[in-house]
This record gives sequence, C-alpha cells and structure tokens, in this order.
Amino acid sequence: MSQLHPLLNDLEAGAIDPCLAVELVGRFFEADAQIYQRCDDFKDELGDVFQFTAADLFVSFAIRCENKQKIADLVISLNLKND
Repeated sequence: MSQLHPLLNDLEAGAIDPCLAVELVGRFFEADAQIYQRCDDFKDELGDVFQFTAADLFVSFAIRCENKQKIADLVISLNLKND
C-alpha cells in the first residue's frame, strides 16, 4: 500500500501529456481489483487512495486534456467495468 502514493505522485510530477496521464490514471482504476487482492488494508486506507488521491489526480489531468470525448469515453468504460 505504501507504494501506491509514490506511484501516483510520480505520475503527477512527470511532465507528460495530460490526455495520456488521464489514460494512465484510468488504468490505475482498472487495476483496482488486483491492487486490493495484493494489499493488506487493515487500516482501510486503500479506498482513500482511489476515492481521493487518484480521483483528484484524474480531475487535475482531465481539466488540462483538450480531448474531452476521450475523457467521457474513459469514464463510461470504467463505470461499465466496475463490479
């Protein structure tokens, strides 16, 4: 679990295209089941990583991404895959 925050921080600090970053954060959300299976979340902190840290990062990049249709498609796809 302690590796997730630095991963997201590195993504935020990287000088990358915001539309690509939105896609990468989307992949992070897609991997939620695998992440939950591999983490010992006895303090119930893992949900905060997804609900706050990753979500805020997604919004930060989405605001700067000019391809709003790509963002909409990604959000719809993530919702359709969400169990």
